[in-house]
Amino acid sequence: MFHGIDSRYEDFYYWLNANKHKDFAKEFQNVFPKLNTNPDFLWSNFEDAMADYDLDELYNKYYVEPKDEIDHIWAPEKWRETAGRIDSVCKDLRPLMKQWAKQIKIESAIPELELSKDSWYLTFNYTTVLEDVYDIPSSHICHIHGCAKDNEDIIVGHDKMVSVESIYANYFEDQESKREIAKVMNGFAKKKEEQIKKNQDFFKLLNVVSHIVVLGHSMSKIDLLYFFRVLDYIQPKSNWHLSSHSNCGKTIRDFLEHENKQKKRISNYWIFNF
Repeated sequence: MFHGIDSRYEDFYYWLNANKHKDFAKEFQNVFPKLNTNPDFLWSNFEDAMADYDLDELYNKYYVEPKDEIDHIWAPEKWRETAGRIDSVCKDLRPLMKQWAKQIKIESAIPELELSKDSWYLTFNYTTVLEDVYDIPSSHICHIHGCAKDNEDIIVGHDKMVSVESIYANYFEDQESKREIAKVMNGFAKKKEEQIKKNQDFFKLLNVVSHIVVLGHSMSKIDLLYFFRVLDYIQPKSNWHLSSHSNCGKTIRDFLEHENKQKKRISNYWIFNF
């Protein structure tokens, strides 16, 4: 965004509607009604909106009516069919978002920042701005949520894992259908520990780092585990420079308060507007 690249959630939403994906955009909004296209709607808000779903509401919206009483009582495929209708919408999110990220134009971006080629970069960005605009060696970059130009899926989702076994309802069919829906929604939770383990070699390289700059990240709670892992590896009493943009100042301060209160691992920090 700092480089004039159209990479907001609203840009993704408008791309969907302009590229014959209106049905997906409409249904996805139906599953997650708290999404919006306000220019100030951050990607962290998008993730929060995905986590803030209502299980009962989803069940009522996508319920598949049984054909007869026997079907009503003993039809596991019907319980899964209700959840399957939701899954059929959500499963397109990752491939469509990767397709969108892949076509984002970065060729005209000008390197406005002074970024060292000797530094290490943990990026939550699907594009190759660091590689193509700043000529940073790929060996110094960790795309923790994947890169649009790679063959693998990108990581996108929420931070809400529901205990399926804890879901109960008065009627067995209602209960089993809601449990199947919960399984589908759990499938869209970010597997952060898995990504950290996958990129363990990168994190180990951070043991020489004593200066951290956070640019363009709201530091919302969904991604804090990655920052905690950075703290595990960097030098003690490292210097932190944290950029604040729009309404993300509170989440940054919440992160600092948490660390200083619980573990006191961040003593030297500066917050600046970006």
